[in-house]
Amino acid sequence: MKCFVCNGESWLPFYKNLVFCEGCGFVKAADRFFKINPEKVYDKKYYTKGQYADYEKEKASLAGNFSDRLAQIIKYKKGGKILDVGCAYGYFLLEAKRFFEIRGIDLDKNTTRKASLITGADITTGNFLKHDFKREKFDVITFFDSIEHLTDPKKAILKSARMLKNGGIVAIETGDVESVLSKIEKEKWRLIDPGVHLNYFSRKTLNSLLVSCGFKVLAFSYVSFRRSIRQVMHRLLGKNLFIPFLSGLPLKVNTFDIMFVIAKKI
Repeated sequence: MKCFVCNGESWLPFYKNLVFCEGCGFVKAADRFFKINPEKVYDKKYYTKGQYADYEKEKASLAGNFSDRLAQIIKYKKGGKILDVGCAYGYFLLEAKRFFEIRGIDLDKNTTRKASLITGADITTGNFLKHDFKREKFDVITFFDSIEHLTDPKKAILKSARMLKNGGIVAIETGDVESVLSKIEKEKWRLIDPGVHLNYFSRKTLNSLLVSCGFKVLAFSYVSFRRSIRQVMHRLLGKNLFIPFLSGLPLKVNTFDIMFVIAKKI
């Protein structure tokens, strides 16, 4: 498999089940993980027994995160049409509805049905890499914690460039595999999960990918995020916390390993 960033073909071991490109340093899961059918991974269980203890109960925390990100996006593009790739239950789109005409896409029909009910928007069930959007054009395309899941992130960014209007922007949130926390925790870093996370970018490799696909980076930041105590316990210990008056309380932290990048089509 060629590197999505530099087209190199020389890979070296990184951590268990991960390799890195000798040419540019991009990190990805071993090739066999790219053969997993994503339609069978991102179903209802993903939001209740997989990456999330209960995605619906995280709505308040997620809405706060998305409100923060939206505030950054509208500094560069306010109004027009926005597409959220991997929109889940549509919580970002619900925030974006104040400024944009909203559209979303996700893999699971139960997920998209729920997103449509929540947002009142046109939500597509399908794989972004395969779906034919015809000649539909957007002002903004967002990837919130989704680019790391895609089997071909370069194809996704190139497709975004074709789908964006002149001067349109992409906004991407994903982990930084070269962050201090990642280097300290090594293979125990919470975002290492090759069964679902296929791509592991750094600031350098994400910037290189965007530039090679015809974008100019406008803004970069390490963003804070909110999580309920319930979700923190689920991710750290693999179990739910049954303390009703505590489990839903949100925690806001910045671990300086979550990148948020806004880039303009040039």
